[in-house]
Amino acid sequence: MFIEKLKKIFDLCQKRKRLVRKGGRIIERIVLPLKSALKKYFPRLIHIITSRPKYCKNYKKICMLAYKYDSVFNTFKRHKDYRRVLEHVTDKQGQAYLDIIKEEGKDLLKYFSKFKENDMYGDPLEYTYEVGEFSPTTLRYIKVLCDLKNIFGDLNSLDIIEIGGGYGGQCKIISDVFNYHSYTIVDLNEVLPLIHKYLVKLNVKNVNYLTQYQIKRNRTYDLVISNYAFSECIKDVQNYYVNHILNRTKKGYITYNYDNSRTTISHPILPYNKKEITQILSRKHAIRIIDEKPKTNPLNFIIIWQKK
Repeated sequence: MFIEKLKKIFDLCQKRKRLVRKGGRIIERIVLPLKSALKKYFPRLIHIITSRPKYCKNYKKICMLAYKYDSVFNTFKRHKDYRRVLEHVTDKQGQAYLDIIKEEGKDLLKYFSKFKENDMYGDPLEYTYEVGEFSPTTLRYIKVLCDLKNIFGDLNSLDIIEIGGGYGGQCKIISDVFNYHSYTIVDLNEVLPLIHKYLVKLNVKNVNYLTQYQIKRNRTYDLVISNYAFSECIKDVQNYYVNHILNRTKKGYITYNYDNSRTTISHPILPYNKKEITQILSRKHAIRIIDEKPKTNPLNFIIIWQKK
């Protein structure tokens, strides 16, 4: 009896080995050549299928849950998958942003009690600075406002559009200082309800919420802002934004955090590199490239333009 059981186990192992060898031959003869052909003739499809990390899906899910449930909304800024996309500014970077604000935007210091409201919801990580406890992300938003004010001056009565609104923090910080005419946030369908909920709780008004395909083709804006969002879109989406927003906007402030210019071949899918995007935007605008301060990545840069 024992010998017969051993024989059955041995026979089963042999069958599994044959199946593994057969499966290996199928992968070698069919799957790998098919994958190679798809990558050659359909690179866009392969990129879209394989390039979305799991945390991106989780980010969308967290945004939807935070919109639906207050229990999630109360702590969404601390969730690990949310912080991979947003809320990952370090305390040292926060100090660097504050140093720039104190040097280049001293008149903004009187608004800090109002800016502090941006940390009321979502339970962000906060650190103690000389101006009090703040999340570094809020200090980044204030630093961007400092740049906008110094570069473009008065933002009152402007029609502003932001590509990639996060949870609405930049909009809230700008609204604390300027009375814009309208503020339009363009983002994913799964993210917009959270932004709306967040800004309504903070009583931020005159805000429009759109997906990219809801943008009106003939609409013009006074100022376009994008903090590390437009630069992370694939080329097709970037082209859509260029044609429907950037080319139709009088002033622009785009923080760009992607540059593959070290490669000689332009990728059909990945975002435009520095040389490519500057050439494209230069067709419509007299652009300037300025340094990102502080440098969060050696390759980051900021594109600005304004019509006289």
